Amino acid sequence: MGLDLKQARGVELLMALWKISDVWMESSAPGTLERNGITNELALAVNPRLVIVRVSTYGQFGLEDYIGRPGYDALAQAFGGMMNITGDPAGPPQRAKVYTGDYLTALTGWAATMMALWEVNKTGRGQVIDLAQYEAVAQTQGNCLPLYTGEGVAYRHTGNKAPGFQPYDTFKCLDGWVFHRRSWQRHVPAGAQTAWARS
Repeated sequence: MGLDLKQARGVELLMALWKISDVWMESSAPGTLERNGITNELALAVNPRLVIVRVSTYGQFGLEDYIGRPGYDALAQAFGGMMNITGDPAGPPQRAKVYTGDYLTALTGWAATMMALWEVNKTGRGQVIDLAQYEAVAQTQGNCLPLYTGEGVAYRHTGNKAPGFQPYDTFKCLDGWVFHRRSWQRHVPAGAQTAWARS
């Protein structure tokens, strides 16, 4: 079903759907619905228990230069920092080959919606979720954000190698490739471990 929200009838039908819905999720460019008089406040006035999920690449609030821009998976990966830590160190930053930005946004939206429904069930008050794709990506960057904000260290792409410990990498074998992550102590005779650790 399609609704023409520039027409009064389209808005009327949308409001009727709000009344019988638990969740309303939309992904128009920020400001698009508001220009047609469709706001969070209107939706919650129609259904005070409604969970509203607004999905966009850069969020509903922030830098005006970014908010209205269209976006997609690769932009979310780039802006969210994932491409900066993905790829071989000798090459450029790379995107993950699957649509990681889209999948992370979907999973984050699902989890946030479940929590919002739980809150509605507890308090009776509707909730509004501002879900930015790049934030869904950025939250998965592990210690990259605290390292940068706390110590000014920008984590770069290192391929499969872990900068803090080895072996943790892919290695070429006679019959193909293997990913190895075991502790090196398991492969060294007990008497030689101390000497090797010092070397």
